[in-house]
Amino acid sequence: MADGDLLPEQIVLDAAEARTVYLAVVAALDVLPTGEARERCPAAQRVLVVKYLPDLPELGEE
Repeated sequence: MADGDLLPEQIVLDAAEARTVYLAVVAALDVLPTGEARERCPAAQRVLVVKYLPDLPELGEE
């Protein structure tokens, strides 16, 4: 983090918060150019999907 503080060991989101974060990542994918930030978006989506919807197939699998 910018001020040097570490994140807590665990962060809990309720469903509405997780949905907000997921939709923000989707929106970022629409505008970010190719690069490191864009490449992190699918990983961020995967974290939320695995945590909150573990019965869904892995992202990118068909």
